[in-house]
Amino acid sequence: SSELQQFLPDQRATEGQERNINLMRMLRLRAPMMIAIFLALAVPAVLAGWFLVPISYTATGTIRATANRPAILDGMRGTGDGSYQQFVRTQIAMIEGPAILNRVLDEPEVRQLGWLMEKDDPLHELMSSVRASVRGGSELVNIRSSAPDRESALLIAEYVMEHYLDHALSEERTLGGERLLQLYDEQRDLQAELEAQLQQIRRARQEINAPVIGRGEFVSREQTSFYENLARAASDISDRESRLRAIQNRIERINELREQYQASPSAVIFDLNIQERTLNDSRVQRLKQEIASREANLALLRDQYVDSAPQLRQKVRELDVVTAELERVTREARGEVIEMLAAQADLDLRDAEERLESAQTRYAEATSTIDEKRLEEIEQSRAWARIREMEDSADTTRRRMRRVEDEIYQINVESKAPARISMASSPTAPSTPGYGRRYQRMLLGLMGAMGVAVGLGFLREITDQQVRTRQDLSYVTSLPVLASIPHVSEDRLPGGASAALLTVDHPTSTTADEYRRILSRIVYPPEGSAELNTCLVVSPSRADGKTSLACNLAITLAQANRRVLLIDISSRHPSVELTFGFEPAEGLAEVLCGDNTPHEVVRETEYPNLSVLGPGYRTKDLVGKLASRNAVEFLEQAEDAFDHIIIDTPPTLLMSDAKLLAPIADGVIMVVGAGVSTMGMVRRSIQEMQQVGANIIGVVLNGIRVYRGGYLQQNVQLYYAYSEGHGESRNGNGRRKTDPSNAEPAEILLLEDEEEQEQSSGGRRRGPDA
Repeated sequence: SSELQQFLPDQRATEGQERNINLMRMLRLRAPMMIAIFLALAVPAVLAGWFLVPISYTATGTIRATANRPAILDGMRGTGDGSYQQFVRTQIAMIEGPAILNRVLDEPEVRQLGWLMEKDDPLHELMSSVRASVRGGSELVNIRSSAPDRESALLIAEYVMEHYLDHALSEERTLGGERLLQLYDEQRDLQAELEAQLQQIRRARQEINAPVIGRGEFVSREQTSFYENLARAASDISDRESRLRAIQNRIERINELREQYQASPSAVIFDLNIQERTLNDSRVQRLKQEIASREANLALLRDQYVDSAPQLRQKVRELDVVTAELERVTREARGEVIEMLAAQADLDLRDAEERLESAQTRYAEATSTIDEKRLEEIEQSRAWARIREMEDSADTTRRRMRRVEDEIYQINVESKAPARISMASSPTAPSTPGYGRRYQRMLLGLMGAMGVAVGLGFLREITDQQVRTRQDLSYVTSLPVLASIPHVSEDRLPGGASAALLTVDHPTSTTADEYRRILSRIVYPPEGSAELNTCLVVSPSRADGKTSLACNLAITLAQANRRVLLIDISSRHPSVELTFGFEPAEGLAEVLCGDNTPHEVVRETEYPNLSVLGPGYRTKDLVGKLASRNAVEFLEQAEDAFDHIIIDTPPTLLMSDAKLLAPIADGVIMVVGAGVSTMGMVRRSIQEMQQVGANIIGVVLNGIRVYRGGYLQQNVQLYYAYSEGHGESRNGNGRRKTDPSNAEPAEILLLEDEEEQEQSSGGRRRGPDA
């Protein structure tokens, strides 16, 4: 059942945890797929929209439905919007309906149009090609006619407008008579005269620069505003002169402090908060914190060593160096604070001078404006008298127009017609056909292709949650990423290189350098943590690369002159012994069962300071013994005999071996294969290890590839460019190196668990090619 757990639907999201799609990750990983799908769908859709949709010419003419404004009750005005809108909709339906279009079909020129008369129902075809609509916010109605050629579109539009206007005018003459037409003309003339008078009044008001309110109120408020501006300018002059004197006094004081500092840089200066600013400097704070930390460490060392101990004297000398550095930095910071205050004072002085000059200018302008306004008041009084005369004339025109509207209303009440129809413009058609329908279909095709591409991108993101980058790990856990080991195809390695022995065969490769990064976390743990003696290397699933990591980590520690024991507890598929050229033999299982002693089964490798211990022959008994007291006692004895113990384990989601040893190990390193384990598998694996009390020191991302927006390829190039000219040297055992120029190109596979064992055969290098 544990093997099936990784394939269950809830494997990628733990219980009670909502799965969120990260858009940045989706764009980074799925953008090429979405672009390919979009292009594959968009190109055919655009071509189909262009070639399958026929072109057409559109002729457009305009009529005007002028609204009649009826009078309501005793002279009050209103706009019968509801009746007018209903009237316009009725006229549009008439234009598009058979009442007008049947008359158009009766025209001989229209009946000669072959494309129309070939239709089974010419009237229905004509009704589908003629459209009428109201131009928004106006009384204009657009009449459009579409046809395969320009002449046909113009001909149909002209006949539609002609027959409709004949019909509308005949009804208007029947309902209103000639008197109604005369009244409309008179109303239009009076409306134009009134608009001219109102425009003249507006220009007159703008010329005297006065609002519509009473003249006396305007003059009073304006004069008050001018005198207030004058008073504010005078007050600003007084305030800014005082501020200017204060700044000048401050500059004199800063110059005195500068001379004092130059004479004695170490003297404390409290004036102008100089000492406080100096102490708040980030460099001073950092050095103080460092001194405090060193003093605390020194106090601990004094309890452990005598005063003449070399370690204690070294710490005292380091403390003296940091103290001297603090004094030097404090002097520099004090000088910088004084110079900063001097520069700020100079800026404040220039600002105060500019503000004083501005206030003086405003005071002069306010005085000049008050004098000018006194002269303008006399001219404004005359202009207001002329405006009153023009307003009286406009009122007379309004009364005349109201009488005409009343008479029109009486006639319209009898006729019930809320609008008057007239031609606004004759039909016209462009010389080129319209491509609107083609563009519309093409746009719909593009939008559909984009929707399908984005939808498939979301679907792929939901169904594929494999870890590929460091950013993916940050979505799962806050544990530090100890190293990002590139895929062997991304590094400059010759064919036949063994991933488990890269730190020996190719110590200058960027992959080997990433392995050495992990070494610093084990040898130099964070402050407050002890050095890791026993380290478990685990992974969520198969093929994550933990065996290669364990072997390289053990070799790296051995090269640092540390005694290392590499233990393989993967009893089902052991591979560590084969990697170092040993045949399977008695191992950990026999030790825990009491059949052999550790000295009998631990084997020395050809690498100094490195020993290996396989799982042994009694594989069925090993798992049951990992949680026994014998296992604890064995690890305690191994810690006494070796500086570091590296343990290679089976996958944590498939086997329980790693969980049995995790609580008694000093630290656990989680190996995650890029493109192998999913984020849900990593999350679950970390949670299970933490539930048993494991100390997970970090995560190693193994086998990363170049991806869009990443820096792996650039970093590899920079790494080799930096070390160019320093070719690989032979190792301490004189191992023969593979010549890259003669090496056959081959893919380097990561050494890992079951897949490695199935490919491996006997001999020192009979482990699988890594």
